Amino acid sequence: MVKVNLFQLRVAAGLSQEAVARGVGCSMVTYRAAEKGGNVSLKLALRLARFFDTTVNDIWQTVDASGAVEDDRPNFVMVDGLDSH
Repeated sequence: MVKVNLFQLRVAAGLSQEAVARGVGCSMVTYRAAEKGGNVSLKLALRLARFFDTTVNDIWQTVDASGAVEDDRPNFVMVDGLDSH
């Protein structure tokens, strides 16, 4: 199971969904879907991680049935110089 932390990151930053969507260059519909756990492209995932100054793994965490975070998957890190456009 995957836990999506976009809502928590957005609220902690004091931002609206519109502000995040505009900041990462996607539509409101796309951002809302991502926040609710919908599929996103790798490009958008990297843009969101960069926007929130975090990693893709911190946004999308694999959790077990009890809600505990599982650490058995590769760790994706931010890559400086990656063209995100």
